Amino acid sequence: MTARAARKSRRPAAIWRTCVPLSILDAFCRRHGITTPQLAGAANVTRQHTSRIRAGKVPNLTISTAKLLALGASRIVRRRVALVELFDLEVDYRPPTPTQRKAR
Repeated sequence: MTARAARKSRRPAAIWRTCVPLSILDAFCRRHGITTPQLAGAANVTRQHTSRIRAGKVPNLTISTAKLLALGASRIVRRRVALVELFDLEVDYRPPTPTQRKAR
């Protein structure tokens, strides 16, 4: 090893490698090495919106946008990607109960 190489300090690891994933989508992207611009381009969604979704800052994500992101991820990974792999789809939906008619 040369003296110059011994003096040269290593670059610290990228911050996204050391911190905890922010969402399920972020964990999936890290696992497969997908960057936000790659996913945005493949899904035809803006990079700003994709980065907000990846960071978990979008509380009410539409199902159509989720489908676009899953389709874009499947193009990059070259296999089918289910929505459950990217998002927490636990939806608390209760259909309205039918009201009974008043008796005359």
